This record gives sequence, structure tokens and C-alpha cells, in this order.
Amino acid sequence: MVSSSVYGNEDLLSQVYSILCSYGWDVWMSHKGTLPVDSKLSAFGNCVKAVKKCDAYLGIIFGNYGTGAIPNDKSITHKEMEVAVKQKKKRWFLVKYEVTVARQLLRPVEKSYPNFRKKVSFKGNAILGDIRVLDMYACATRESDKLEVRTGNWVQPFKDATEVLAYVTNQLSDPKSLFPRRKF
Repeated sequence: MVSSSVYGNEDLLSQVYSILCSYGWDVWMSHKGTLPVDSKLSAFGNCVKAVKKCDAYLGIIFGNYGTGAIPNDKSITHKEMEVAVKQKKKRWFLVKYEVTVARQLLRPVEKSYPNFRKKVSFKGNAILGDIRVLDMYACATRESDKLEVRTGNWVQPFKDATEVLAYVTNQLSDPKSLFPRRKF
């Protein structure tokens, strides 16, 4: 399963989809319409169910938070990431480089002014559209866990599509080696 915000990232997601399919993956991606949908469930419900059922999870964190975000609640993408981490799925994460820079810049502000999130809006900002993008990054890096128990916390920064595709190729080009008992 590939999980990310979609709008503004369609071309890159289509490339990721194509390359994963060429390696033999059965790719679930909402952008491509391949995510299994149960008409009895909401979009949130279908996405969470897909994460629970998938064998492997690729999360891509862009600067925008994604759609499906109810005010004062988490976006679909954010909830998907939490489920993948909680269920200890085989997972890989990528993060837009600018998000890592924003995290470094805002970490001291957050410590000095714990309520700054309520006072600052990032809406419409091209680098960080919502402060909760940093929460997704923290989820992926398992920031809240003690360092000695963090596993599955590698999050690869990227600056452009070539870096995303190189990471996907290097990590996911051989699904048989990742799942030796599964038929591809």
C-alpha cells in the first residue's frame, strides 16, 4: 500500500505506482483507484482496513497534510501511518526534505512556547501546509519511543522525484526477497 497526500503530487505518485507494479507488487493506492473499497465503510474506514490487510506499507510525507482531515482530528494519511506503525507492518517512509528542515526550525519554538500551535497557521504555506505534518513525521520516526526500542523508524528525506524513485528501487525492487514465502 502506498499512502500519502495526493493533490499536487499526482505525477510522482503515478511514477511510484508504475515502478512498483513493474517489480511485481500488487499496489494499493487510492490515487490510482486500486485500494479495495467496501461500500459499507467510509473513506477513513476503507483506508484503515487496507493498512491492516496490506503486506507492506510505503508512506510518503509531503508538506501538505492531505484531504479527509476533520477539524481537530487527523487526516486519513496520518491515521494510516499510525496504524502501519502500531501494527508493525513492513514499512518504508519518505519525507520531503523541507519538512525535515521545518522540524529542525520549529523544535526549539515548540519547547519554548508549547501553545504556539494554537496561535500559528500554516494554511497555504507551500513548505508546510499544516503543523500536523510534523506529527506524521514524528509518528514515522517513532519520536515518542525510547531510542533503544525504536525500530522501523528510518525515514528517507527526498528533494525531488529522482530521489524518491531511487529509494523505491533500492528498497522495493525485489518483493520476493522481502516476502520469500509469498508468490509473485
